[in-house]
Amino acid sequence: MFREIENFSNGPDAAKDGMPDDTVARLGGELLSTPPPVKDAVLSNADKEREGLVQFVSLRRSKHSSSDSDGGHSKHDSSDEGHHHKGRASKHAESPDESYWNRVDAAKKAHKFITEFAPAHHGQDKPPQEPVGPMPLPKQGSFPSIDDMISASKSLNRIAHPDSKQPDFVLDDIDENAFQDRYAAESTRVGREFGLSKDVVEDLAKRIYAFEDGGWGTFDTLTNTPESLVATGKAPERRKFHPSGTAVGYNQLMAADTWENVKSHGDEIAARLETMATEQPTRAKVLLEKASMVRGLQEALEHGPPVHKKGKHVESDWPKTVRTAVHAINLDGDIGPVLQAHELHNLLRFFKDHNLLDSLKAKAAQDTTNAQIYDTLTPARKQAAVTEVISRVQMADPIPGHPDPTADFEKAKGSLEVKLLALPAGLSDTIKRENLTDNEESIMYSQLLQLRKFGGEFGPMSADARALLDKVTFVYRGGVTGDGLLAAAIELANLGGTSIIEAMLKPDNADLPTTNFFAHNGYVQNPTVQRRSADELLMQIDRIMHGPHAKATLPGNIGFTEAFKKVPVQP
Repeated sequence: MFREIENFSNGPDAAKDGMPDDTVARLGGELLSTPPPVKDAVLSNADKEREGLVQFVSLRRSKHSSSDSDGGHSKHDSSDEGHHHKGRASKHAESPDESYWNRVDAAKKAHKFITEFAPAHHGQDKPPQEPVGPMPLPKQGSFPSIDDMISASKSLNRIAHPDSKQPDFVLDDIDENAFQDRYAAESTRVGREFGLSKDVVEDLAKRIYAFEDGGWGTFDTLTNTPESLVATGKAPERRKFHPSGTAVGYNQLMAADTWENVKSHGDEIAARLETMATEQPTRAKVLLEKASMVRGLQEALEHGPPVHKKGKHVESDWPKTVRTAVHAINLDGDIGPVLQAHELHNLLRFFKDHNLLDSLKAKAAQDTTNAQIYDTLTPARKQAAVTEVISRVQMADPIPGHPDPTADFEKAKGSLEVKLLALPAGLSDTIKRENLTDNEESIMYSQLLQLRKFGGEFGPMSADARALLDKVTFVYRGGVTGDGLLAAAIELANLGGTSIIEAMLKPDNADLPTTNFFAHNGYVQNPTVQRRSADELLMQIDRIMHGPHAKATLPGNIGFTEAFKKVPVQP
């Protein structure tokens, strides 16, 4: 729904079944230490409040200093300069952006990091205008609807057990509350395997849901589905809607995610269904049949389709909708919650195997130390830091024909400055959300907390101003813990790949620009990634997860709160 990053190269009809082979690309990363395949992607969110990432015509809403010098570029060889000039026809002068990316490319080829941030352009950090009036409904896409997925799923038994006489597979189509209950239970069970308490898992599930589904999405909500179609009684219309991509459900798993999970972990998913059969004897037959089907699917996907000759041609015995059929198991009331929770399991297993949970605890400790640095400054240095930070807070241009909000903006900006100057040592309630006016909160959340320490259009901030931002983030959030950062780290790994998060959580890499970790195409299409350090990107995701889409009054968030209440607490 909010993450749409699949590219297609097999012609105009390739998108009809959701995903041709080897074309899915995520928020692509290229690490300098152990480079994975470079992937280009577009990360997209629900609306401007969810970071104003990139605006797609297909999305349901409008989602929308560094110089060119080598200052601080200590890990980049000077011999790499001009690497791409050789042999190039000098038809035009190289732009600052081209020059910068040539240096990035040269550094990557040499397996080095670049410490210089991408060039910033005038007006880049000015906030966009607020939309006027209701957001227009998105144009329907060309990807399979929920009805298409349900129809395609009928062939699953015949794919899993190659036999044309196999009966149609019938999805267990349960209601939203029941699906949330099962997902809450499954995710809690998965968390326990990694030593996470029920409360930590609940927070984790809710934060990811807020980021991916805006606090209102359903288990059958697809990429780009309008929020209006989630309303009570709208299920028939929602299921006919053709999305702009294949992502579905609470975790917004794409068709490629489902395919890979079944292919690589089908035995684990099937084993869980078999365990559930022993726990629910009255449903044992159905659950065991589904477990057998998943095991058969895993074997089928590992070996590929049976083929037959038709004249001079070899044709697959699988239906053309095979990928849609496999992806549809996310909708089954038994398999879907297990599959979506298993995606969480895969990421938690990676975090444990690579000691990233310890890395998050270390980062939280460092964030606490960084916040304390500001407390040690003299009053004069604090005043200068506040002045520097507040000076970078800008107002969007007034909308023609509407009241000029300048006076209210400047008043709120001034009162917020006073509150920053009054920040006591340690944690306090001074700038907590409940103690800010609506205008102050708007400036705090959508502007001040988004300021870039190094890559802003006005150049790098001073060390004292950076310390102030660390302090503000720490206090506004109510402190930082390793468990509290887990959701943001998992989402970054989910979006960008596990290799990216492993590198970005290394303390020595915290202040490196994100150009070191993402492919050029993915980087330029993602405003939230641009001109941020590795640490800033993680904290930006964390900010979104704790923003308006995490409000307890949103329908999906209400449902998950009730669902987790039903999960028993184990000693």
